[in-house]
Amino acid sequence: MRNEILDFENVHEGRAVIRNRETGLGIEFLWDNTILKNCKLWLCTGNDEGHHHHGGAYVVCILPCSSQIMNLDKAVEKGDALRLDAFNTAESYFEIKCIRDYPR
Repeated sequence: MRNEILDFENVHEGRAVIRNRETGLGIEFLWDNTILKNCKLWLCTGNDEGHHHHGGAYVVCILPCSSQIMNLDKAVEKGDALRLDAFNTAESYFEIKCIRDYPR
């Protein structure tokens, strides 16, 4: 089983692509990197023993985030959290596209 989290800080472009070259299928994620300037990539292959999908589950999670610190109190303490005044909002976007290429 492999379980890894990779951190990317101050991403140049809010874009990530996951592609299966054998099937020609994939997914493209696009997001606003002016607000969500960091990204975490979680990769889990296999599963916990005793689970009915043990050894057969493969998970990739792409998590755009405003702070690299996942604990809100610590992010606020460091000055790394996105802060809004009361009743204010921040607009952003997140888009997912399906990709279909010919298999290679």
